[in-house]
Amino acid sequence: MQATNTSASLSAGNKQQTTNTSTTLSASNQHFGFAQCRQQTTNNKQPTTSEQFDTYLLLLDSQDELVEENQNISYQNLNSSITIEIPATGKYLALVISNGGRRGGYNFQVREATRWEKEKLEADNLVDQGIEEYQKGQFQQAIRSWELASSLYNVVQDDFEDISPLQEGEETILGNIGLAYNQLGDYNKAISYQERSLQLAREIGNRGGEVVALNNLGLIYSSQGNYQQAIFYYQQSLTWKRELRDVAGEAKSLGSLGFAYFSLGNYQQAINYYEQSLTLIRQLNDSAAEGASLSSLGSAYKALAQYEKAISYYEESLAVKRKLGDSSGEVAILNYLGQVYFDKEDYNQAIDYYQQSLELARGIGDRRGEAIALQNIGVARSYLGDYSGAVRSYDDSGLIFRELER
Repeated sequence: MQATNTSASLSAGNKQQTTNTSTTLSASNQHFGFAQCRQQTTNNKQPTTSEQFDTYLLLLDSQDELVEENQNISYQNLNSSITIEIPATGKYLALVISNGGRRGGYNFQVREATRWEKEKLEADNLVDQGIEEYQKGQFQQAIRSWELASSLYNVVQDDFEDISPLQEGEETILGNIGLAYNQLGDYNKAISYQERSLQLAREIGNRGGEVVALNNLGLIYSSQGNYQQAIFYYQQSLTWKRELRDVAGEAKSLGSLGFAYFSLGNYQQAINYYEQSLTLIRQLNDSAAEGASLSSLGSAYKALAQYEKAISYYEESLAVKRKLGDSSGEVAILNYLGQVYFDKEDYNQAIDYYQQSLELARGIGDRRGEAIALQNIGVARSYLGDYSGAVRSYDDSGLIFRELER
């Protein structure tokens, strides 16, 4: 298909019996929509439901690099749709795939994007822009981007036959704004937006969105220091994740519950949840999460003064982080090991670990890690009676902390 100064939409639907087909497009830096790969039949006689044939739509450039993809239009609509401004003139390949490997017929259509589809695309781009701003710590800018996106969703809502993607987008925006206010320390607004997101998710029947909102409410109450309320929401989130068989999500909820109980001083209950989380994480072969979970268990056992268990878990975590090349994590764990030996009153061994943490922090340019290690070395030296050495370490630590505050 040749296109010049136009916008287009692609959709896929019935006829061809296949699990993977492609269409080559030639386009010229314009808006294209790849819309609605509609499930039809698995053979000439039996109709197919979305559970039997869940379409997946991908757009590749001439170098076979992924430009855009879509599995479902929304949580309610398992058809596939892409609306995009083609980034450059050239040939493009659209792939229609049966997600799950089932065979079936589908419709495939290329058309110019409508005005409201372009406006929705603009809103979607603002959502992505807000996420980038949030990740950079630009929380007020992120809020403005998401509020603009919300306004656009509301403007075009009357033009769409299927408004579920717009509702899902609005629900996501509310949740995102809530997280941004949480980062800004405005917990009342954070909770208000997150509750609106939860209410909308329940109204439109988006179970996945409901789980996210519940988890985010737990996070916000945890940030506020209201750990009992955090547990209330984390437990609800955990229940849904188990029902949805979201193992990764279940592991995270268990870890969050462990942290909440740890913060309340209920270390044994924290260990119970951390151990459940670790079991699932290992089933998933998630090494990064495993390192964090092992560290959490070390901290819980340290709080119980069960130092040998704490050391064992910290050493396991240290081995994982070294294997992953996570130097920042290694700095932290070496420091934690030093703290365990300090609590055991083995101050020389504590200093040895603090010194390792210090040297690694300096090697990777981790100034905060360097300051913390120096401060801890100062404390340990004072307990050994090396007061002049302690003062030097305190002074060096203080200089770095003041530098970081500027």
